[in-house]
Amino acid sequence: MPNDKAAALVGSTATVYYDGVKDGVSSRSRRVTVRLVGQPVILAAPRLTGVTGTTYNLDLIIGSHQEVVVPAYGFMAVGQSVTLVWEGITASGSSVYQTWTRPIEQASQIGLPISFQVEKAYATALVGGSLRVSYRVASLGQAYASEVLLLAVSGQVNTLPAPETDPHFPGGQVDPGQVGNTVAVVVRANPALLPGDSISVHWHGRPDASINLTASFPSTGDLSVQIARVPYITGNANGAVDVWYDARRNGVIVGSSRFLTLTIGEAGQQPWPAPIVNDATGGQANPLSPIRPGTSNTPNTATVVLTDSRLAEGDTVSVVWRYLDGTPAANFSASVGSDRTGLVSVPSSVIATSLDSTIEVVCAVFRNGQLIGTSPALRLQVLGMPQSALPTPAIIQAPGADLDVSNLNGDATATVAAWPLIALGQRYWLRAHGNLSDGSATTIELASDRPVTSLNAVTHVIPLARLQALRDGSDLTLEMRVAFDSPA
Repeated sequence: MPNDKAAALVGSTATVYYDGVKDGVSSRSRRVTVRLVGQPVILAAPRLTGVTGTTYNLDLIIGSHQEVVVPAYGFMAVGQSVTLVWEGITASGSSVYQTWTRPIEQASQIGLPISFQVEKAYATALVGGSLRVSYRVASLGQAYASEVLLLAVSGQVNTLPAPETDPHFPGGQVDPGQVGNTVAVVVRANPALLPGDSISVHWHGRPDASINLTASFPSTGDLSVQIARVPYITGNANGAVDVWYDARRNGVIVGSSRFLTLTIGEAGQQPWPAPIVNDATGGQANPLSPIRPGTSNTPNTATVVLTDSRLAEGDTVSVVWRYLDGTPAANFSASVGSDRTGLVSVPSSVIATSLDSTIEVVCAVFRNGQLIGTSPALRLQVLGMPQSALPTPAIIQAPGADLDVSNLNGDATATVAAWPLIALGQRYWLRAHGNLSDGSATTIELASDRPVTSLNAVTHVIPLARLQALRDGSDLTLEMRVAFDSPA
């Protein structure tokens, strides 16, 4: 039963039956009477972004496309499709008809409006005429039509010639690597423009890389407006920019230009520089020492620095810290600040796991979640931990060089102060070596393959009985080993 016919019967009754033919003899089934109840589903009309009322003024369209929004409807489901219908009558009486279809393929689309982008050319052709916009929902073999949005179309037809650029980009293809600090948008002199006309040049790409500039048309020659490379070209990498202008005379618009569309290539077409690594002194460090220069045991720090004019505030610089065989060791990132320099601190635990090895450092730059560039790799040598920077184990009950076991009332305590680049999860071993009363060597295992659970000193008990078994006057040596490459 077609939806429109069923909807027309709501509130009334209907009789349903069927006719059949068997052996050439027709017969009719029993009749069933049903009452149609409920509320017919009415699909609301679509809306045009930026358009209110019943007049569609093309001068208010920003950019080369008009957004048409189909509101979410109650029976949305995966597998349906929505077709936008754009029907217009031009000022001369000819018709314009175009459709676009969008499928509903994912559950995440349900309950959300559907956006269509209609090229401005389909609206420009209707200046002085009218426009009807509607949509159809196809579901389970049925088509459901929406209410119609009816608009009168007004505005200035884009009859002025499109702007040009200096340098010229063949085919509108822009290689960011071949662009200087600025690009000129050139409005050529033409009979429609007079000296003193107010010319507004529009450069529209991504929201954070678009600009509108206004200047007076000169008394002689062409008008040239400079567009900065950063961020208006680099910020639109892997995207497109629409460039056009409109002219006003004494505050009244006298014309708008056709559009020049530029396709901006990948920012990475101009190679990104390799990063550098600065240490705690603020200077470049390669090799990188784990101990701050000028100190005996103060841990050093490391900051990955990426400098490039294409970086913009809010970009994300992600650092890939990997071994020479390509095995990733760590990933960490930071946002670019107002100084437009990528500064990413290297966690101390990453420095610790990289001791005595050569690391490759690569930076990936993201803007609005999209990758816009990748740096070449920096080979960074990370030095090993010097023995002199590590603390010496001690026994709390032996403030000097002697441990008097006869004065102990219980177990002794071995302690090791926190060492440079200590990290939770690092594994360590602590042993005491001595000689028994018969002269034979013995080892007292205090900690074996234990994880660091605190960033303070490590302490372990030496059982009194083991100490009493040692030869009087013999040496007791504490040995501590740490695996820096094993943090949690």
